[in-house]
Amino acid sequence: MNTLSSKETIITVKPFYGIIYGSIILTLLAIMLIVPEQLVFHSNSPTTKLPILQKPISLNIFNCAFKKITGIPCVTCGGTRSTFYLSHLKFKQSLLMNPMIFLGFIGLLIWGIISLTSIAFYKSKPITLTLPRKGLLVILVIGTILINWAYLIFICKA
Repeated sequence: MNTLSSKETIITVKPFYGIIYGSIILTLLAIMLIVPEQLVFHSNSPTTKLPILQKPISLNIFNCAFKKITGIPCVTCGGTRSTFYLSHLKFKQSLLMNPMIFLGFIGLLIWGIISLTSIAFYKSKPITLTLPRKGLLVILVIGTILINWAYLIFICKA
């Protein structure tokens, strides 16, 4: 019998959620396989004329509004390019574009696989994680976001 102290936190996740998130990631990666490269990368953005505007506009729909306004990349800048590289199995380039997006996608895919095997072999038994403190998880998540953002601002310059 497990006894928990008052500072321990139990997180129970049903495998069904992992399958949903894993499927969403796989679908997104499949979509990125058919997106033309020039729509993802800023340098070769094609232009077109809209009949209403009568002037050329860029077809690049993946521009970051935060970066346009502030001049610094947001936390997810490079995420689309990272996803594009990941869908084309260029893992190093994907990791360098945005490590948090890359690791998040890989983590969700692994969670989906674990959930699928859990349902197949263990009849949908919930996955339980015991954390020493709830605050530790919050610190890890916020720390990961801040480290990724610092990487994008100072090293990657997405």
